[in-house]
Amino acid sequence: MIRLVGIVEVALDRLRILELGQRIYDPDRCDYLASVFGGHQIDSERTNNQIDGIILEESLQEILLGLRLPEERLEATLSDGPYPQVYKHDVYYIQGRHRIEAAKRSGDVLTWVVRLHVTDSWPNFIRNETGFIQSQTDWYSHEKEWSDGDIYVKLRESQVSCDEDIERQFNVRLGPMKRKSMADIEARPEIQTALDRFKDFPGLLQGLRLGMMYKYLSWHHLDAEVTKYMRHIEQVYVALTDGVEYVQRSMDINTIRTLEGRLPTSTADRQFIQRGFRSGRLFSMVTDEHWRARIECNVLNMPVLIPSLRSFHEYMKILSTAAQIVKIHLLSDHAHEKGTLQQQLRESWDPSARLVIEISEGQFQYGTGPSSFEMAYIQLMLAAIRQFPYLQHTDSPRVSSGKALSTFQKGDYHQTKKLTFSAK
Repeated sequence: MIRLVGIVEVALDRLRILELGQRIYDPDRCDYLASVFGGHQIDSERTNNQIDGIILEESLQEILLGLRLPEERLEATLSDGPYPQVYKHDVYYIQGRHRIEAAKRSGDVLTWVVRLHVTDSWPNFIRNETGFIQSQTDWYSHEKEWSDGDIYVKLRESQVSCDEDIERQFNVRLGPMKRKSMADIEARPEIQTALDRFKDFPGLLQGLRLGMMYKYLSWHHLDAEVTKYMRHIEQVYVALTDGVEYVQRSMDINTIRTLEGRLPTSTADRQFIQRGFRSGRLFSMVTDEHWRARIECNVLNMPVLIPSLRSFHEYMKILSTAAQIVKIHLLSDHAHEKGTLQQQLRESWDPSARLVIEISEGQFQYGTGPSSFEMAYIQLMLAAIRQFPYLQHTDSPRVSSGKALSTFQKGDYHQTKKLTFSAK
């Protein structure tokens, strides 16, 4: 049972965040609030600026003893000040971290006004006060807009725990396209499992764009490509962190944004990463010097571009264009009923045909190995990407004057498809 016992001023350095599945801390949002606070007098006494703090019963007795204050006098602060000041005891809070961190940065604020709640034990609080915890999330939602990643995590947690009320609350935050995306993800266990595993890396899901998933899966049928890239992301991040949960949980937004798209074998990127470790921007929650050195070594030895969900969406934009071209030029109007893009194309692939490789633009040569669907598929998609300005529409592309553009490159593309796929 939790009870509200009064209002106090707590030293900023005594406020401790209680991690209970909140949305991830976003330094950019904190920067914005700090700039707002820097130009105005901060009044933490205002009701909408106060935060809710939680302590144990024994901590309350220690605070009252230190303040030489009867509990009745503390309760009176609920209707009138002044508020007692707490400097020597930790007070835990669930929501409001962005404003607290921004206040610390301002340097002008030493304390924050806290509505003080008491619980008999932390296990009981976490188990029995789900309503209070959820109300905190809703009350402070204005501090940071809900990202698609935040909503995905909450929806999956509510589905796993069979909490239909919470699931409904977060479903209404999604538009029609994003709801279709969630349905598509749920219908594909491999993709859902991959996204669920990304929760082990807190900053990673902030790059999720739910509305695009419906296009990748239901429009372009790129199931295999989505699954493969997500597995690639997981493999890289597990390698970076040695698969250690403590290190994985330290991958916050700053770490993800700093590393994504970097190639450690590049001299410039390597130096950038090294500066990130020295400044503390990378893996800031890992303080052990041995572990920091080990992680830095892992990152610097990574031989590939460090991926993220942001790079995933950029990659899928290109593949979606190629898939649309393939659909226009190779597949029938009803092909989408036959499965994924690769499954549809496999029906037109002739395994008895000789292996053909495009050695330069429009020039082909027979290979010496056996025929390969994977090779044919890759060549077809690459040809579609190279020729996309001329192949995106069935009619000739138009310039602003309305004149048709030259489409001689179409012949190269159709030569590619004839040499790699044949109608059955």
